[in-house]
Amino acid sequence: MRDTSTPRIIRLCYAIEESRRYHHTKRAFYDLMENEDGEYKPYFDMTMIVLALSSVAVLIYDIKHEIGLPARLFDAVVVTIFVFEYLLRAWLYNDVHRDLIEAYEEAELTNSPFRLAATLGGVLRRKWAYVSSPLAIVDILAILPSYRPLLILRLLLLFRLLKVVRYSRSLREFGRALAEKRIELTLLAMLVGFVVFAASTAMFMFEAGHPGTLVHSFFDAVYWAFVTIATVGYGDIVPVTPEGRVVTIVLILSGVALISFSTSIIVSVFTNKFIELREERVYSALRRMNQYTVVCGAGRIGEQVIERLARRRDPFVLIDHDEATVERARKRGYLAVRGNAASHDLLVRLGTANRASRILCLSGDDMTNVFVALTARHLNKDVRIIARANRKDSVLKLVRAGADHVVSPYGMVGMTAAEYIGQPVAFDAIYDLAAGGRGAILESVMILPEMVADSPTVGQLDLVQHRLQLFGVISLRTDVTEGHGGAFHLPEAHFYFNPRPDFAVHAKDILVVFGYEGSVRKFRKFLDQRRSAVQRA
Repeated sequence: MRDTSTPRIIRLCYAIEESRRYHHTKRAFYDLMENEDGEYKPYFDMTMIVLALSSVAVLIYDIKHEIGLPARLFDAVVVTIFVFEYLLRAWLYNDVHRDLIEAYEEAELTNSPFRLAATLGGVLRRKWAYVSSPLAIVDILAILPSYRPLLILRLLLLFRLLKVVRYSRSLREFGRALAEKRIELTLLAMLVGFVVFAASTAMFMFEAGHPGTLVHSFFDAVYWAFVTIATVGYGDIVPVTPEGRVVTIVLILSGVALISFSTSIIVSVFTNKFIELREERVYSALRRMNQYTVVCGAGRIGEQVIERLARRRDPFVLIDHDEATVERARKRGYLAVRGNAASHDLLVRLGTANRASRILCLSGDDMTNVFVALTARHLNKDVRIIARANRKDSVLKLVRAGADHVVSPYGMVGMTAAEYIGQPVAFDAIYDLAAGGRGAILESVMILPEMVADSPTVGQLDLVQHRLQLFGVISLRTDVTEGHGGAFHLPEAHFYFNPRPDFAVHAKDILVVFGYEGSVRKFRKFLDQRRSAVQRA
């Protein structure tokens, strides 16, 4: 129990700090209104956009028409929602109870008196920092147009349109991009102001008081200067003196230069921001997914992998450093980002730490694959990492970096060629499979207990007759004698590559065969007939 000498307001602050319900509620509202990764924030933003635009439509209609009671009730509901939203955002801006606790504990630590009034003043100043922020001012001005006694406040209904900026992520990003160009935009504004002021002054001096002139005040000259520098040219004010026409020519040329300058700034902002927004869409799509594959590198092997993933409709995202490769992937509808696959920050943004299920390190550079595997394993100890090794001495490095499986493609090609040399059927199937042919497939067939009364050998399965080639056998057994092809350890199993015809097949073994689809179907039918025969026996 705390000391009873503690001020009551501080005891209340401690109670709030220890309340799980309070923190849960505040976190829920934060995720809804502020957290860009919040599950329901997109729906909240869309709802508020619809409400803002609908209320603006009602207020515009009310200018010339008499709206009925339902429309007024709707406007009142919208304003009430806006007021609650404003108060909630002010509440989320900072924690008042924590500020009071920190001030109280600091006073206790330094053995100085706790001054509640001074502390509350500091809290109010922090709240005022939010109230005086641009977006908070827009929120207040968006509420005022509904106050009917002051009809002039209806002019502020445009601020409800500005509220859309708060809920539209794209508009906010463009606003930040323009803010990053504030130096260039400030210089542009200064140039425009100087040119307009100089031209307006010259025009007023040459035209004011001249017979037939339409420039009767300095404001008329300023209006003419803005219309001319924008190359709009309404023609309502034209110079009647030779000096005024010379000023007009100079101003038109200056306007063309200033417009070119401003266009270059805006185009650069939009170009850079479009790239960022396109990548942000990828991250947003991944935040809504789970159990997807991160493919690092889209070379010759990576292209084949992503094609097969797309064909199987397995979700994946591609990382590659080459912009042209990434652009090709995007045109084909794949999720792809440009960057260094070994970047810690990039892998975090791609959800490697919690949502990705597999990492494929397929870069042509072994050291890059090592760094990717190392970073991915550091982020997620459970993610499955499959890495490509171009050199034999890189296999151990990749395993130590955290790769679950290491594939040496060139070694596999050589071993496959050595094993299947002189077998035309096998080479035809391999070639068609590698070339992306639709006929050849690599298929797994499980041997069920009902299919084998004894333990048939590979040669007794008539694979050659069915025009299939056995790639290997996945077996739970470890007592296979030597000489049946290369044995590779898998989690809780062994893979025997291209075993000899006398290799015995047992129940629950998986045959990995490649050939043509029709041949695989006939082989499955043959196994079904064998199972029926075994069951009858």
